[in-house]
Amino acid sequence: MNGTTNTWTSRWSLTATRDSWTPRLLPGQKGRYAGHCTIRALPSIPSFRTPRSRSGNGRSGAGKDERIDTIVFHDDLIATAKELVVSGRGRPRNSNLRRAVSTAYYALFHCLAADCADLLVGGRGANRSDSAWRQTYRALEHGTARSQCERKEIDRFPSGIQDFANIFVRAQPRRHAADYDPRPHRRLKKSEVEQDIRAAEYAIRRLRQSPVRDRRAFAIYVLLRYRAD
Repeated sequence: MNGTTNTWTSRWSLTATRDSWTPRLLPGQKGRYAGHCTIRALPSIPSFRTPRSRSGNGRSGAGKDERIDTIVFHDDLIATAKELVVSGRGRPRNSNLRRAVSTAYYALFHCLAADCADLLVGGRGANRSDSAWRQTYRALEHGTARSQCERKEIDRFPSGIQDFANIFVRAQPRRHAADYDPRPHRRLKKSEVEQDIRAAEYAIRRLRQSPVRDRRAFAIYVLLRYRAD
């Protein structure tokens, strides 16, 4: 995340435009994302396909001395978003494309919420309080998480967590527009929605591949009020 530039690109040609990716700031508001930001080059991603349904629990990103058992709800949401884009024949309905954008964002959000609960309270294999786990999961707030991801302190985290934060910040206003913009002429393009889904999928993978210690610190960072002193 190297400051502002005119475009946000990757090896798989994900290009941000002011209408699609840049979050809008209020008059007089300052932020790191007032323009376009450049994300590190992403690895090549296979062509867009509808995944087979999956079940079970995933274990990822844990160190040798610690195994974190997490739910895979976010994986199901990614699969649902892909199915919405390719469902039916011909051009997808705009309502399907809108729902896919929203679902891709919620995959990011629920992945982060699950990380917060699993890393701070314990995964399913841990001797944990289920009520405490649910409370921690539900404690994550959309606006607070985005604000924390926009702060300059995010640069202290490893690149995988920075990439997740970068994509999360851009996905949230996309979700707002998809869910709440009533203008009937605002038609989404299938290719743009596919990029949204691939970006969310990439961000989740980058977060899950980050060290557990840093993911736990990130969970605290997005849940609790940050104080510099």
